[in-house]
Amino acid sequence: MFDAVALGKRIKEHRNRKNLSQKELGNLCNMSQSTIANIEKGNISTFNIAKLNIIADALNVTLDDILCDSIHALKNNFSPLYYEIKLKQLLLSLDETEIEFSTRFINNYITLKQSTQINNKS
Repeated sequence: MFDAVALGKRIKEHRNRKNLSQKELGNLCNMSQSTIANIEKGNISTFNIAKLNIIADALNVTLDDILCDSIHALKNNFSPLYYEIKLKQLLLSLDETEIEFSTRFINNYITLKQSTQINNKS
């Protein structure tokens, strides 16, 4: 389950590390001080991932840094979204050659696994 209060606390923690006030962070994100305050309190009914990304960029941190507990909660529930997020992060860190190699490796692994399953059924 998503923990909005924990998310707000992590944003506040990163903001404090940068010695920014809520108003200063709001200015960097083109949001009001009250919006930042509400987010930090966990009141995010009008919040969206685009705003979260803007805040992460302003704080010079990754979305994973801010969503850490939420992402791990997804992992604990065996959510495919957790693995999708982690794979996207990994792919963004690779160059084109590494991505092509990784794609071939994964495809070969899938083929081998399917072949093994077919042989085990025979």
